[in-house]
Parts: sequence; C-alpha cells; structure tokens
Amino acid sequence: MCDGRSPTPDELPTCYEGDDWSGVSLQEFMDCSYNLANNRQYSKQEEHQKNRQKRREERRLLREQRAHQWSKEETAEEITVTEDYNSQVARW
Repeated sequence: MCDGRSPTPDELPTCYEGDDWSGVSLQEFMDCSYNLANNRQYSKQEEHQKNRQKRREERRLLREQRAHQWSKEETAEEITVTEDYNSQVARW
C-alpha cells in the first residue's frame, strides 16, 4: 500500500512475467531491485539490532548500579556499630 492505495506499475514495476513469482529462481528474486521483501527484511534486522543494543545497554547500567550499591554496603559495614541499645545499657 502506498498512501492508502496500491502502487501503480510505474511506481512499483514487477521483476517477473506473469501474475505472481511462480517459476522465478531464488537468484532472480534476490536480484530484483523492486523486491520489497529485501527492504522489509533489512528493516526488521535493523530494528532487531537496535532493540538488542538497547537491552545490552540496560544490562550494563544495571550491572553498574549493582556494583555501586555493593560498594556502598561494604563501606556501611565498616562503619556500622554492632552493639544494640540493651547491651550498652547493661554495661553501664
């Protein structure tokens, strides 16, 4: 569809003779510059790569956040007082 209508033969020439792709070799199909399947396949692969890159970046950020939180927890353990209030009162 092109702007809500089917394309004219001038806008989208065929790469085969006849009503459909019957009898066309795979090489002829792939070599056709007007073959919209190649464009669709490329755009799907590009979309997949973008999504994959986005997920990779999200995982990297999560790893960095976790590493940062762990370093805070390790620092907090060094500063934390281990005695509770009751044990301090009993000593007095």
